[in-house]
Amino acid sequence: MRLVHSLGEKDEITAVFDGDALRDLYVDLPNALAPETVCRARVLKAVAGGWFVAVGHRTAFMEQTKTALDWDGFPVSVSEGVAVLVQVRHAAAEDKDVKVSSDIALAGDALVYTPNRRGVAFSRALTSQARERLGKVLDGIGDSVTVRTAAESKTADELTEELKSLRALWNAVLAQKGEILWEPEASVFRAAQEYASVLSEVATDSAQTALRLKTVFPKTDLVLSGLREREALPQVIEEALAARTDLPCGGSLIVERTAAAVCFDVNAGGAAWDEANEQAVCEIARQIRIKGLSGQMIVDFAGKKDKAAIAALGKKLEKLNDSLRIAGVSNLGLLEMTKRRGRACLLDIRRKNESADD
Repeated sequence: MRLVHSLGEKDEITAVFDGDALRDLYVDLPNALAPETVCRARVLKAVAGGWFVAVGHRTAFMEQTKTALDWDGFPVSVSEGVAVLVQVRHAAAEDKDVKVSSDIALAGDALVYTPNRRGVAFSRALTSQARERLGKVLDGIGDSVTVRTAAESKTADELTEELKSLRALWNAVLAQKGEILWEPEASVFRAAQEYASVLSEVATDSAQTALRLKTVFPKTDLVLSGLREREALPQVIEEALAARTDLPCGGSLIVERTAAAVCFDVNAGGAAWDEANEQAVCEIARQIRIKGLSGQMIVDFAGKKDKAAIAALGKKLEKLNDSLRIAGVSNLGLLEMTKRRGRACLLDIRRKNESADD
């Protein structure tokens, strides 16, 4: 696989290719508040379901909450004019403000540090035996954490060290000045880390990015000009935005985002239903990644609406994307699932760029 990164005036593109096929895609806009960013905010006014808050010159929506943490990390009651710490949950969508939460969460490999909660919580994917073992390891730690599925393979010493690191990170966040207290790694570095074991080529047109990437990938290629054109990145994005994708069997997958949900429609064409559905599972997972899709999702698989077979396909989807949550199969035979919003949706990014051009 190869990673291509291009830093432009209007956007920053990170693409991962498996041969000629696009495996993953990040498109980031300058000065946008990325999900997971921790900020200082001030409560402006109450609205239905929550509060409007100000983060510098930006306005964001915070869901209804009675308490939060003040700028020094102490509990405070939420009311107009109060200063609170917030974390970006959802990037701005086409017709929605940035969504923030007063519930701070700093994620590690095996643990998520949650300073405004109490006690230890566990991922529902962990077995009862794993919960019992991990509960004993974390008993009496005095911090609030959520234990992720990756903790199942960790030793007690590894968990203790990660907890120390997360605690130190939180203290460093509180010590920061200004509006933005902590931001996640840029997409290019997150992608490089995620695909590190399978990357054979890395190229960027940013000298600063190249310097950092070379510490992990010594043969990183710095291309000072023409990288976007050489890799046809604008065309790659247009293809990623396409609603229809052909499946190898001759069928197709249609992706449509509505105001209520993202809909996936699998068409078998002349192929067998089960073959088309199996191939569609992999393509749905890829489409979610490259388009940055999230929220409520519905999949209409090809063929007869066998609930057991559709549920099995849902389990395969969960394995391909562990941030998906399968809700079940409806009476109409539709697979229902949800995904928490992370990266900004590619459709929204295109509209923002088009608006800026106008």
